[in-house]
Amino acid sequence: MQTAPKAKKASSLGTLGFMIAAVIFAAVTGMLLSNLMENKYSSDPVKPVVVAAGPIAAGEPLRKEDLRLSMWPQSAIPVGTFQTTEALLSSSRVPLIPFVKGEPILLSHLSESKSGIGIAPLIEKDHRAMSIRVDDQVALARLIYPGARVDVISTIREQVGSKSRVIARTVIQNARVLAVGEDIDPLSSNRRKKPAQAAGGGAGGAMSGGDAAGESREARGVVTLSLRPEEAERLSLASREGRIDLVLRGPQDTRTVATAGATPVALTGKGGAPGDAAAVAETKSDAPESQPTPRVARKRTKTRVVARTAAPKTGGGGTPSPVVIFRGGS
Repeated sequence: MQTAPKAKKASSLGTLGFMIAAVIFAAVTGMLLSNLMENKYSSDPVKPVVVAAGPIAAGEPLRKEDLRLSMWPQSAIPVGTFQTTEALLSSSRVPLIPFVKGEPILLSHLSESKSGIGIAPLIEKDHRAMSIRVDDQVALARLIYPGARVDVISTIREQVGSKSRVIARTVIQNARVLAVGEDIDPLSSNRRKKPAQAAGGGAGGAMSGGDAAGESREARGVVTLSLRPEEAERLSLASREGRIDLVLRGPQDTRTVATAGATPVALTGKGGAPGDAAAVAETKSDAPESQPTPRVARKRTKTRVVARTAAPKTGGGGTPSPVVIFRGGS
């Protein structure tokens, strides 16, 4: 009769003891983890680092509201950071690349002190920035973008002896695109899209947005390249004496390729290579060989007598000769 109550009491004591042991184990585990975390952070202190408070475009001056301080572990801080916003703003530097929110501002990603704003800080040493107009197809397709590498092909008429021929030849290779229209990085176009979308809420806004889009397409037809002085001279001559085209390169393709150019004769296969004398001889004119040179019919000039006057009498007293005045006509 007394065995059952004793067994029940023993079971309750066992459960209580297990619960007490679990609580003690949890407390000890928490203390150990706390000590581990404290030791870790005490050995790796944190320091302030200037980071971007939001998206920052390349080439634009930095403002105080574009920056904020973030605490980073000292072992994780990259080389070239700033610890105060005042030190960064006083250097008068501008970003060479766009920054995203939370990204640390590094000295290697900034221009030289007081080198200007806009596209000027992006120009490499011993290079020049030169703008050219490209076809509408290139602008609308967005084939060319800031930072891309391109070749320049010139189609021009050149004189070979007494004859002339049309030839297309690559005159500049592996040129860096500094800007497309007003964009010097992808963030530039994104900032202009937001006001245009906000203005397109109503009927009047839609028209305003359309005008802005038209201006954007026209602006994208102007591409700015970074060139060496001799390349800028070749591009200036090619753009004024002929037609130029831009060819997009792969990011890993930096080779300089020697080409002989292309002529209409080589294109159609009716002659040799662009430098052959036979090919030059066949390109006597722009008209195809199968079409004869048109003959120009000349009008005959009709002669008619419009007036007769008597010649003054001479001392010989002979018969006066008539004087005839000619006039051309049909």
